[in-house]
Amino acid sequence: MIQARRFFAHRQNWVGLFLVGLFFFLAIAAPWLAPPLDPEAPSEYKELKSTFYQLPNSPRPGSPLGTVPKPPVVSPGIPLGQGHSYQWDVYHTVIWGTRSALRFGLIVTLSTAIIGVFIGLVSGYTGGWLNGLLMRTTDIFLVFPPIAAVWVLERAIFSHLVDPFGMPIELTAGQQLLLDWKIDAIMVSLILFSWMPYARIMNGMVLQMKQETYVEAARALGASHRHIIQRHFLPNTLSPAIVLAARDIGLGSGTGRSTGTGCGALSVSGAGSGSVSA
Repeated sequence: MIQARRFFAHRQNWVGLFLVGLFFFLAIAAPWLAPPLDPEAPSEYKELKSTFYQLPNSPRPGSPLGTVPKPPVVSPGIPLGQGHSYQWDVYHTVIWGTRSALRFGLIVTLSTAIIGVFIGLVSGYTGGWLNGLLMRTTDIFLVFPPIAAVWVLERAIFSHLVDPFGMPIELTAGQQLLLDWKIDAIMVSLILFSWMPYARIMNGMVLQMKQETYVEAARALGASHRHIIQRHFLPNTLSPAIVLAARDIGLGSGTGRSTGTGCGALSVSGAGSGSVSA
C-alpha cells in the first residue's frame, strides 16, 4: 500500500498510465472506433475507392486523417505506377494498427521472456558444465545481429509466401500456418535473438540465491528441486525479468507499429507518393 501511494504521488507515473491505458483502449475498441467493412474478417486497411490518382488526399468527411494510395501491385504487361490503385483510409489503419502492434509486442515479449527465464533458471540452478555451456551459447546469440537474422529468414522462408505478380501459389502446411498466425520474419528474429538479457539476469539471480541460508535449509529438510524452484527461486528472481518485459512490450509494440503492421505500410506508401492533394 505504501509503495502504491509513492507510485501515484509522481505526476509522470500518471502520464505513463494514461498513455498505456489509451493504447490498450484503442486496441480493444477498434471495432467500434473504426468499424471494418467485413466484421467477420477485419482488415487493417480500408479501401475507399479505385483511382489512377496516386497521391495522398487531405482529411475530408469520412476520412478524418485523409487517405494515402495503396502501393501498386506488379502486373504483367502494365508498367509500374500506370495502373489504377485504391486509397487507404489513414484513420482506420492507425486504429487497427494499434491492435496489431500490441499483439506483436505481447507475442515477442512473452516468447522471449519464457525462453530466457527458463534457460537462465535451469543453467543457474544446475550449475557446472551445463551452466557454462548455456551461458556460452547465450554469448554467441548476443554477438549475432538480429538484422542479419531478418534477412536470412526472409530469404529462406518468408520470400516464398508472397508472389510479386499476385498469382496463386501452393503453400505447405507450415507456410500456411505462418500466414494464418500472421508471423513474419521480424517477429521470429526478435524472438530468437532477444531472450539473452532474460537468461543473463535470471542466471545471475539464481547463482546468488543458491547461497542463501533458507535455500540450504530447504535442501537439508529434503525438499524436492521442484518445490525449491517454485517456492523460493521463482518468487524472488522474477521481479527484474518482469521489469524488463514491461520495457520490451513497449519496444516490441513500437517495432510492430513501424514495420510489420498497417502503420508501417502507410508510412512507406505516404513517403513514396510525394505531395498531398487538397
